Amino acid sequence: MLLVISPEQYHNEYIMFSDKTKNNILSGGDFYRLYYSDPYFTSNGLFIAFSLKNVKIEKYFNKIKCYYDKVSNRKIISFIKNVEQQLLEIAPQNTKVPTSRIEEQLNQNYIKIFSEEKLDPIKLDNAKILLKISGIWADDTNYGTTFRFFFYN
Repeated sequence: MLLVISPEQYHNEYIMFSDKTKNNILSGGDFYRLYYSDPYFTSNGLFIAFSLKNVKIEKYFNKIKCYYDKVSNRKIISFIKNVEQQLLEIAPQNTKVPTSRIEEQLNQNYIKIFSEEKLDPIKLDNAKILLKISGIWADDTNYGTTFRFFFYN
């Protein structure tokens, strides 16, 4: 079972980080696992479910690019950028230079979605999306969030 929260249920005081571990993906880097623990449950990572309006979906290598309308999705996009900024502010490595990869992607008016589905280009009125933030990566000079976007039903 996957427990997700809505944007309205998110509170950054429920964020905790593990001790530093060796980053298996970034050679010579560190990783801090993120936990979201409110009075009712604790999750290994932060899972936020949300919807995007007026989207166009197309295949992009082994991912899917989901282009969205900037105006009609302004509120949720702003929320996601704020979550990333809050996480970077309280992250264990906040003395290094923050790298806002989620914001960089969102500023291009699309998100990359991990999916094995074979999709033809399509336009949708509404797409249900899941953002999973697993933790914080750090190298010698920078740090940032480890994240993925998924479709969800």
